[in-house]
Amino acid sequence: MIEIWQFFITNFNNREIAMAFWLSITFFILILRKDLRSGFYNILLALLAPRLLLTFTAFAGVVAFLAWLGVRSEFWTSDLITPVVVWYFFGGLSLLVQAFDAKEGTQHFGGYLKGVLSGATIIEFVYASKTFGLGVELVLTPLVTFVALVAAYSKNVKEHAAVNKLLTSLLMIYISSIIFGSVYQIWTEQGQFFTKTTLEIFLLPIYLTFGSTPFFYLVHCYSHIEVARIQINQKTCRSDAIKRYAKRRFILTFLLRPWLLRRATRQFHNLSVKEKKDIDMIINDILQHERDEDNPPSYDSEMGWSPFEAREFLANEGMRAGDYHCDHTEEEWCGADN
Repeated sequence: MIEIWQFFITNFNNREIAMAFWLSITFFILILRKDLRSGFYNILLALLAPRLLLTFTAFAGVVAFLAWLGVRSEFWTSDLITPVVVWYFFGGLSLLVQAFDAKEGTQHFGGYLKGVLSGATIIEFVYASKTFGLGVELVLTPLVTFVALVAAYSKNVKEHAAVNKLLTSLLMIYISSIIFGSVYQIWTEQGQFFTKTTLEIFLLPIYLTFGSTPFFYLVHCYSHIEVARIQINQKTCRSDAIKRYAKRRFILTFLLRPWLLRRATRQFHNLSVKEKKDIDMIINDILQHERDEDNPPSYDSEMGWSPFEAREFLANEGMRAGDYHCDHTEEEWCGADN
């Protein structure tokens, strides 16, 4: 028992130990209460679904390979295995889940890289580098979590705007105090903080995020391929031969461009597709539109606003629009949401 405790205090700080303690308490409550146990059991079954479990396992393999590569190159040591495991569960899996719901293009995944290279990463590291005593953290962890949850809930309820403002202010004061205390301790203990180990721990999540992003993108592409297959099969008025051809051509053409695959699937549903040439036309139109985006054609102002200019205007206003396409009548054109 002493050896286990020694492992925890060596590899985790007091805040992480406090979080693990309260998560364990929450887990046991879920197990003991029958009404909650059934819900937890259903969630567990969903997580253990073969395809999802395979995805989690494959991601674990990617992270393990990145860790091995870091040790092999002598940039990291095997002592950082615990932070790698922590990042997998509390950082990596969150990014992986977000990948399923990423929006058009690669902007979402570029955000991963920008995020870990921003000043926020330094602030988060400073915030987590120094903690209070274990007893204080055991009290503060559930309290701060509760306040954060209530603040998040009240944010979307107009009647609770005053409550949200108060709780948000309290959270900002708390976070600022932690950061100020961490900076003060770092300043007074510079020799203990500015070490090679500290640098390695700081760079580790950046390295793992960079190395895992291609995997996240592949998962994103695969999820859209599965959705496209389902949506094409749902079109019962199309022949099986046409649906097989559509799936093969769409997937091979837009394999790594899921936003274009979504457009192709939508057009397969909207337009009158009777022959293989109709599917080829859908692909050609989408590819032509993609080329036009790089070098937009000129439009007569009397005919209206250029859809490409309109799209960029909306993007600058925080409303990213989709493509400009022919509707189900094949006589009118309209924009689409991403």
